[in-house]
Amino acid sequence: MYNIYEVKKNETLSDIANKLNISVDQLMEINGELSNITQGQLIIIPNKSNYTIYTVKQGDTFFMGNNE
Repeated sequence: MYNIYEVKKNETLSDIANKLNISVDQLMEINGELSNITQGQLIIIPNKSNYTIYTVKQGDTFFMGNNE
C-alpha cells in the first residue's frame, strides 16, 4: 500500500509531490510534518496502484457474494 522514497539533493516537498503526481497535503497526511526535509531522508508515499478510494454510501454493506 505504501512505498518508501529517499529525498534527493536539493529536492523540495513540492518537487517530490509533482514527480509522484500527488499533493503536498497527501505527503504530510501520511508522514506528519515535513517542513524541513533533507537529502537522504526517507518518506512514505502511497502506491496508488494498490488501492481505490471509495466513499461509503447509506445502505452499503461488506457483503461480497453473488446476489442471485
